[in-house]
Amino acid sequence: MATVHLRIGDLVWGKLGRYPPWPGKVVSPPKDLKKPRGKKCFFVKFFGTEDHAWIKVEQLKPYHPHKEEMIKINKGKRFQQAVDAVEEYLKKAKGKDQAHSDDKSKSDKGRKAAKPMKIIEEDDEDAFKGGSSDKGNFKPDYYLKHIQKDLRLAISMGDSVNHPTPMAAAANEVYKRAKALDQSDNDMSAVYRAYIH
Repeated sequence: MATVHLRIGDLVWGKLGRYPPWPGKVVSPPKDLKKPRGKKCFFVKFFGTEDHAWIKVEQLKPYHPHKEEMIKINKGKRFQQAVDAVEEYLKKAKGKDQAHSDDKSKSDKGRKAAKPMKIIEEDDEDAFKGGSSDKGNFKPDYYLKHIQKDLRLAISMGDSVNHPTPMAAAANEVYKRAKALDQSDNDMSAVYRAYIH
């Protein structure tokens, strides 16, 4: 197997557990997050999901040489959205490089203002309902049972490196309650049902 040489900022395909390879970017981990012991790994931020994880080097592939191969084996909607996010990132990066090289004295001219973060208020019920769920219709986009499985995986991974995940554990309890209310095959936004019952 060829050695993969990666550095901060490289685009990659990262494979985590049973999940298919997903596009991501090697980033610096938070200072208070310790690197797992054992095999060499990199901290990766995944596109589309904005999740982060330590990924073993043997589970990483450079993005561009393997793009066509990965697109052929995964046709999911969320996967395609993640690939689109990578392409958007590349366009923005190329645009910044072009603007920077055109005229260094005008480098601020082409810059966009940072996109403001949307803050969801505690009483903003519509923010959690999505689509037509305000009428009780939770047509699946991402099944509740799958997000709950992802939460279990996150908790398990945290446990395996002795890193507590209290928010994931709390969220998992709410999703378990929603599953108990027979919401497994509805969209993950149906977790709202756990709060109104």
